[in-house]
Amino acid sequence: MFKDATALLSAVVLSFAAVPSIAGPASVEKACSALQDIAVPTYPDDAIAAGLSGDVVLVLAVAEDGSVAGVELSSGAAAFADPARAAAQKWRFAKGPLARSVPREVVIVYRFTTARGVVTLSNEQKRLTVIVPSEIAESDVVESGSLTGLLAATRSQPGFPGGIDRRDQRIVVDVETRTDGSVGKVRSSAGDRSYRAAAEDAARHWTFRDIRRNGTPVRLRGQLTFVWRIG
Repeated sequence: MFKDATALLSAVVLSFAAVPSIAGPASVEKACSALQDIAVPTYPDDAIAAGLSGDVVLVLAVAEDGSVAGVELSSGAAAFADPARAAAQKWRFAKGPLARSVPREVVIVYRFTTARGVVTLSNEQKRLTVIVPSEIAESDVVESGSLTGLLAATRSQPGFPGGIDRRDQRIVVDVETRTDGSVGKVRSSAGDRSYRAAAEDAARHWTFRDIRRNGTPVRLRGQLTFVWRIG
């Protein structure tokens, strides 16, 4: 917290209270804050040959140790139901810097799409959505978009840049992590140059949890948003 302003991280929730199962499914933010392993299903060969795509919606019952105790199919095409259920059983959650407890119920959507691309994690209509391409372009990358901040282990907040007038400012920084959780690449493309430099420097000092895909550590590629406000 700064004397003259608060540097806010729009994608980050600092702490969460325990959510009993009676409360229903966890929010996307709470689910991501405890996310450890994303299991991605294999795209069925028959579906690729037929050019089929579609969504499968699943409800995960999560045990106290973070493993998935049960999977309920809410909706989805029959062609994708079995591989989606099998993959969902392998998701893992854990307590962490942003999660005091593991969520006990999580709704996920697998979006199967006939295209070459990167596995992507997103928040769509308040549901945790995993985009599953028929051909995965980069096996060790997960595109995490605006959810990236929720996967952090430690964070760095920038102060106001020196030598210029203080002002309200919002800077979005594209980041790519290494598999050890450190930040490898940073880049911003809009905003005041001094604020961009401060945001990029702060982003370099973030670290991220050991996020895995199908049990293998991945690089995250997404955005961190830094906001300066006067007063």
